[in-house]
Amino acid sequence: YDSILNLKLYNAKNGLPSNIDNYVYRLDKEIIICAEKGVYQYNYEKDKFDKSDYFNNLFGEKNKIRTPKLDSKGNIWFYKNDHPAILIKKDNDYQLIETMFKRFEKSAINSYENIEIVNDSNIFFGTDKGFVHFNANYSDTTLNDFQTLIRSVKLTKPADSVIFYGNYILVSDDISEINVP
Repeated sequence: YDSILNLKLYNAKNGLPSNIDNYVYRLDKEIIICAEKGVYQYNYEKDKFDKSDYFNNLFGEKNKIRTPKLDSKGNIWFYKNDHPAILIKKDNDYQLIETMFKRFEKSAINSYENIEIVNDSNIFFGTDKGFVHFNANYSDTTLNDFQTLIRSVKLTKPADSVIFYGNYILVSDDISEINVP
């Protein structure tokens, strides 16, 4: 390109929620604006931006979304509020996975969130202390069910407030059998 033919400023007068904190991204073939609360798409007929029902249902309308990127499997990697997350594509729907990334909450540098997808197995997230390498082939056990043994239940008031103290073993998977003395 050797010249600019037309230049137009889009802001709150053109459907965006404010004049600041509007970030432009390309997700597959769609140009989207991720604002402080919600995602917007350009309406060619009206020459303005509208809230995107599709993307707001996908990401959650009240979430601050940054740096959405599509991998070769159709999964969407992004920052949700202040931590990385992934929408894993399953058939024609997506499943949100974010639990394993919560430990990186508030580690992103605001307005400089970065995700680099090297391949389907290696994803890098920029943080305030460097970067995090996520290996998608690694099996994460944090999503598995786990068993818990509760040995004591107490109230904070009145003074003598022990409700349960000891061990109880659940013989079957029927939760209705548990009777706390």
